[in-house]
Amino acid sequence: MAARPAAVVVERAYKYYGKQDKPDYKPVLNYLDMTVEKGIIYGLLGASGCGKTTLLSCIVGRRSLDGGDVWVLGGKPGEKGSGVPGPRVGYMPQDIALVAEFSVRDAVFYFGRIYGMSMKKLVERFDFLTNLLDLPSGGRLIKSLSGGQQRRVSLAAALVHEPELLILDEPTVGLDPVLRERIWDFLAELARGGTTVIITTHYIDETKQAHKIGLLRDGQLLAEDSPSEILRKYDCDTLEDAFLKMALRQHEVTNRRQSTLTSSPDVIPESSIVTNTDSRYQSRDDFNIVTSSTDMLNTKEKPSNCPSKSKARYRAVFIKSIQQFSRHPGLVTVIRNDDDTCDQYMLSCWFIEEMEKRRLFQVPYNSTSHGQSALSRRQTYAVLHFAHNFSSALGARVRDGDVPDDVLRDSIVSVWLDTADYQISNFIKMQLHKAYEQFTRRAMAACGLNEDLVQIPVHFEEPVYGSMEAQMVGFMAPGIMITIIFFLPAIVTSTLMISDRLEGVWERSAVAGVRAREMLNVHCALQSVVILMQTLEMMALAYWGYSLPSRGSLLTCGALLFLQGLSGMCYGFLLSVLCSSYTVSFFVATGSFYPMILLCGILWPLEGMSAGLRAVALALPFTVPSKSLRDIMEKGSSITDAAVYNGFLITIAWIVVTISLCFLRLKYKKT
Repeated sequence: MAARPAAVVVERAYKYYGKQDKPDYKPVLNYLDMTVEKGIIYGLLGASGCGKTTLLSCIVGRRSLDGGDVWVLGGKPGEKGSGVPGPRVGYMPQDIALVAEFSVRDAVFYFGRIYGMSMKKLVERFDFLTNLLDLPSGGRLIKSLSGGQQRRVSLAAALVHEPELLILDEPTVGLDPVLRERIWDFLAELARGGTTVIITTHYIDETKQAHKIGLLRDGQLLAEDSPSEILRKYDCDTLEDAFLKMALRQHEVTNRRQSTLTSSPDVIPESSIVTNTDSRYQSRDDFNIVTSSTDMLNTKEKPSNCPSKSKARYRAVFIKSIQQFSRHPGLVTVIRNDDDTCDQYMLSCWFIEEMEKRRLFQVPYNSTSHGQSALSRRQTYAVLHFAHNFSSALGARVRDGDVPDDVLRDSIVSVWLDTADYQISNFIKMQLHKAYEQFTRRAMAACGLNEDLVQIPVHFEEPVYGSMEAQMVGFMAPGIMITIIFFLPAIVTSTLMISDRLEGVWERSAVAGVRAREMLNVHCALQSVVILMQTLEMMALAYWGYSLPSRGSLLTCGALLFLQGLSGMCYGFLLSVLCSSYTVSFFVATGSFYPMILLCGILWPLEGMSAGLRAVALALPFTVPSKSLRDIMEKGSSITDAAVYNGFLITIAWIVVTISLCFLRLKYKKT
């Protein structure tokens, strides 16, 4: 037959998990052959655990095969210049794999930036995909969306850069049938334009719209043909019936072979797998599979319109990390506004506007009783009620001073709080006071009055710091400062990295072409800035807030604290690659915190420890640096003193060891 261009060819793919001589050994892909021609929709069907996700991860280059070969768009995934992982492939995993703190626009723009798209092109594609997929408002946060809405945003992120190969894992789950049909029409249009689409779905009859389907069962393809040809070949009315026949036939063949092996152990069957009987899909020689980079470029109809450069990837990951780190999630407050004079004075509306500026988001309720019910169910943090004539009553209170009790009562905003959460309730109180101050200043300005009239008649001047008991504070403060500056970055770093991994953002970014070192470098750069700010804040609080002694160089103190923060950040990286969840990470961090703080010398003197325990204590990241910082502050020692530079050496050693372990773990984790 005439040669036909192929986008994906999988040849005798074998993949297993566990060890072959252990009980946990399990083949996932069992000498699988698969061919996806260019410009078609390929439907991959199979039950959970049949190997679909493993197969897709091998195609996009996130896992390697234990045997066999994979060619994608003319090259092998992961090879230099192949573009896979990278901009030539668009990948939508089964999980949402989006940053929860992102808005809808942020999520789509993040992947567009990875692929090096211009802002003009990004805006055009976002507007187009918003209309196509009926996306929510661009400013809504991902975590506030329903499951179906999140899947639509995830699909938009895969489509944004118009890839040559589109891999969609369950893209239509939970979607409206009309929208599902619209998506299929769009995929068909993409295929006509030369884009190759591989799609997995639970809706078997839905794949009738695919040009070619493959049924994956027990790591093998039972069939690979057009839907109409499969129905004709197996004389069935539905694909479900056809697949049932194939599954039963495979089961019978497997039982027959096992029986043969049991009765005649010396007889080995010619083949231990179910092969595709259609000769069109037996050899890669029937397709235009090219391996040289020159031929690969010649086979493309158009160059990639968004080359994923390292600079663009760094920028995308950096913006993502900034938004993750800085975006305040906000607090939900229930508001019942009965003020019927809002259009006239707008006082209650002004107050609500000032609240929203402080991330106190309102959810209007029909009555205060409904709001209090939501508060009791922990669906909100506070309930506010404005009386029906709040604006006029407040105006009369300010204007007349001596007003009746009912007017005074109507001028008060009633607030119900959940004080069981002490910190949250205190935060809301503080923000309400600030919102009220700004609201009253705005009202006074609107009336042409002096805004300072609303200020309370107590003014705090520049604070004067007195001396403190120096002995105990001066002794313990260095160890406490070292502990804080170490564990803050450790917890933040491990949480962010584990969040990226659990949400699938790390995996999806890697498929988009982001390398592990680029992710780590961006996190290091961002955390370094944060650590520097924390160091400066801690030193300001220690020296000027608590009047701690500072007989030595402030620069030396700052350098030691900053290095300790970097050491904590590297420790956080290590926790994130070793721990599978937040819970495990927190347990390990907490479990390591106590021995470190107990053995660093501020609670248990080194002189009181046994020789073996003292050796362990001296190797910990806090002990020697705490003594070094104490000598700088109390004695004025310089970095040339052994007591000081030993602390620097211990800290640098911890940085080198932990970051090396991280890279080793990442290197050998990919299997």
